Amino acid sequence: MKSLLKFGLIAIIFVALQGCQVQRGATKHRNEVKKEKSHQEALAALTKGKFRINLDESSCNNSNSTKSRRAGSYIAMVNNHAIINFPLKTEDRIAIEHSQIQDSSCEISKPTTDQNGDTLFSIKIDGGTKFVQERLVLITLYNNSNRCYVQINNWEQMVISTHRGEVISID
Repeated sequence: MKSLLKFGLIAIIFVALQGCQVQRGATKHRNEVKKEKSHQEALAALTKGKFRINLDESSCNNSNSTKSRRAGSYIAMVNNHAIINFPLKTEDRIAIEHSQIQDSSCEISKPTTDQNGDTLFSIKIDGGTKFVQERLVLITLYNNSNRCYVQINNWEQMVISTHRGEVISID
């Protein structure tokens, strides 16, 4: 009788543990589906040219700090109108006229995929009549995520700043 009781107890514990594994598996699957959906939405937004990238981590080449968080910084594009916006702090060395650059005649490149599965885009922003405001924005959308890496180059193709952010669709 004791062995039957032990066997029954072991069977109950085994079934309970299997239920926990199924629960964890379902949660993991839901998270993967959610990430894939957000990646597809970000990819569609970038491809259509209707997106906003909220930048939450920045690094400028001309500053001593390696990373900073600047609320309100973003890169946006709707159809052929693009905006680079960096709210200024008093310690910034960038001139005020460079805190927001706009162009109404830019285009986003067709997406290409690198060996990691990340998707690459580029946007040339003319910046209007001021030659010094011309920018090349390189966007790398991470595989299975709506997170991205952004590199902003000046008209001489020198890196001005790098950023990490989240792509949001603008409809």
